[in-house]
Order: sequence, then structure tokens, then C-alpha cells
Amino acid sequence: LLRHHSPVALGLLWFVVTHLPESSVIALELAYEHRNYLPSAGLLLALVATLARLAPNPRVAGVMAVAFLAVCAINLHLRAQVWASPQAHVRFLETHGQNSALSQLMIADHWLGRAGAAASLEARQHARQRAEQALLEAAMLAPHRHTPLVQMLLLNPPLPPQTQATLWAALIQRANEQKPTTD
Repeated sequence: LLRHHSPVALGLLWFVVTHLPESSVIALELAYEHRNYLPSAGLLLALVATLARLAPNPRVAGVMAVAFLAVCAINLHLRAQVWASPQAHVRFLETHGQNSALSQLMIADHWLGRAGAAASLEARQHARQRAEQALLEAAMLAPHRHTPLVQMLLLNPPLPPQTQATLWAALIQRANEQKPTTD
């Protein structure tokens, strides 16, 4: 296989090997698209090598190239919709990031910003409740992180005294159990 299809095999091997750091037993928080840039070079090499082998039949090579570009264009369109606005990005995170503490922190940050900019008291309270919910979810998803608890303690207006006491106790317990993280 390597002798007859060496550029294709190299491209596919490149794709797999360069994805290994993200695919290991070490859990990474979110799937960031920039982690696919280097591995994609391997897929591109495999595609170009395949097209070059099919060069005696330019129609097949052309159809494959157009199909590849169509898939890329559709993917680009779908990703652009996610990043079209902060609201669209938060909707995506709420749908796909329920099990990610970092996603929950990003959602909380969005809702805290909305609470600060809200014109009515009702809208401000709704946004604050959503932020508190996301911060609680982040605290449960990442019990080693201090950030969600600290953000909840810094909410303005402050939480009720009983809730603050509970959060302080949890924060102190986490700090005593392990070293603080850099988040």
C-alpha cells in the first residue's frame, strides 16, 4: 500500500497522527477548530495525490474536486451560522456544550453581559438567572475549578447571605483539597 499509494497513505497517516494529542485519554475541554488545521494538510495531500492518480480521467478528478469544494463550502456556511452573532454562539453552546464547564462559563459570561445591558428589570432578572444557572452547572461539571464559585460571589447585586455563605464554604473546601488552577 505504501509503495503504490505513498502520498495518499502519508496524508492519511499525517491526519491520524496529528490528531492523537486531541484524541488521547487526556480530556480536553472543548473541540477547537484550530486543532484541525495541521491535520487537514494530510487530508489535502491525500486528496491531491488521489486526484493526480486519476488525472488520466480528468472528469473524475474534476467531479471529485467539485464535490470536495462543495463539502467545504457547506461546512463553512454551517460554522459561519454558529459565529454569526453572540446569541447564535450561545445557542450553539447551550445545545452542544452542556457537559463542558468552559462552555457553561462562556454562557454565563454572555448572560451577565445581557443582564448589565437589559433595559427592564424583568429582562435583567431573567438574564441573571440564566447566568447563575450556567455558573452552577460549571461548578458541578468542574469541581476542581474555582472560577464559577468566584464569579457567583462577585455577582452584582450580591446573592442572598445564606447562598454566599454556602459558596464561600465550597470555595474554601476546594482550596483546601487541592492546589488552585490557573483559571
